[in-house]
Amino acid sequence: MRSARTLLLSCGLPAAALLLETLPKGAVCKFADVPDSAIIKTYSYFSLTPFGYANFGPLIAAVLTAAMLIAGILYSLNGKNGLLTAHRCLTAAALGASALPAVMFGTEYLTDVGAMITLTLAAQAIISFIFLRKTAKKAV
Repeated sequence: MRSARTLLLSCGLPAAALLLETLPKGAVCKFADVPDSAIIKTYSYFSLTPFGYANFGPLIAAVLTAAMLIAGILYSLNGKNGLLTAHRCLTAAALGASALPAVMFGTEYLTDVGAMITLTLAAQAIISFIFLRKTAKKAV
């Protein structure tokens, strides 16, 4: 096992993001009631309803965040560089997927919970690229 600091840096924010993604106020769907108004419903990031209505980002972000948490736990246990690379790639992909609804459809598809998830993943990206170091061993 590496250190408690590595475990906290690699798993703390992904666990918080995963918890936020389970809340039912993250993903947005708009349904047209009449031509000039819309009904707005919010769902969990893990819900298949937004995915079925072409809002792909939240479900992809949720699955990538879960994989990122697993990669972070495995990296903190044995410190292999490949796991750190996987953790970094998953972090960047989850951040992109979380921001996808706002980019594709506009900011009305970004709730407060969705913004918190995106900011949490952005902070994790900064931490994983700056503070987590590779532990490459020199060949003798």
